[in-house]
Amino acid sequence: MTWVSWRLHRTQLLIAGAFAVAVVGTMSATGTSGAWVQEDGLRAQVIVTLYALPVVAGIIMGTTVTARERERLTNRLAWTQGISRTRWLVSSLWPVALAGAVGVGAVSAVATWWVDAVHLGTRIQPTSFDISGVVPVAYFLGALALGVLAGSVLRNEGLAGAVAVVATVASRVVVGSDVRAHLAPVRHQALATAPPFDLGPIWSAVPGTATLQDSWVVAQGFVPVGRTSPVPGHPWLQVNVLYDRCPSVTQAAQVSRDWVRECAGSLHLHYVAAYQPLGHYWVLQLGEAGIFVAGAALAVGLAVLLLRRSSE
Repeated sequence: MTWVSWRLHRTQLLIAGAFAVAVVGTMSATGTSGAWVQEDGLRAQVIVTLYALPVVAGIIMGTTVTARERERLTNRLAWTQGISRTRWLVSSLWPVALAGAVGVGAVSAVATWWVDAVHLGTRIQPTSFDISGVVPVAYFLGALALGVLAGSVLRNEGLAGAVAVVATVASRVVVGSDVRAHLAPVRHQALATAPPFDLGPIWSAVPGTATLQDSWVVAQGFVPVGRTSPVPGHPWLQVNVLYDRCPSVTQAAQVSRDWVRECAGSLHLHYVAAYQPLGHYWVLQLGEAGIFVAGAALAVGLAVLLLRRSSE
């Protein structure tokens, strides 16, 4: 079965391998030559590729394991030769999972170096976090398992792939936006003033925020003095709410740090940033990877159950 699995997936594996080599070569060239300074477009293309590679590779390989075999009815040949459906799936899946995980892991290792080389931002910030460390391998395994599960329900390979794409993207969005920030204790820092509102949270321009420059700021805004987060049920307040409460300033152009500090003080508010420090990088990486690996195991388990109960 292992040889059969290799024959079935060798085209995808070879194409993915060649593609990965090209991406690694591009990262090596841009990371060592400083070409990223002149080629921001090239850097953006590399980032998009690193985002897509684990998902695309996982879904294509996963749907091939189940949907293509069921669509072509070749699975029945194995099932009528005394091979159980569980053994058939496991034997078909593990070589692909191992080869893909090793390949994605190698690309991720180079990407972890590349992120620092091209000054993409500290690794804990979302753009860098998703393409470095161990989470890309977990993303690949999650996409692979969802492809297998979708193919266990739908015989059409294209339709199964589309369903797996939607499920994979949804899981990435939910975990990235609602779960990741809570995988380690969030720290808070009260600021003497707010960051420059016309330029966004450029922490280097705000006194006392050296720690935040290398951190992932997950939320920020005005909260009541004595608190480090909003009152339950209330949002983080931004500078626009001060316009109504301190009517002496009516236009954004008139805003100054002194005015913001005085207005916020009169309203008993202070500016707070909630953040994950760079030191939490591996805690978040391992926590998020664990979520996707556990989800992959669950999806494969459901696929086994569905195939065993199938009337084929």
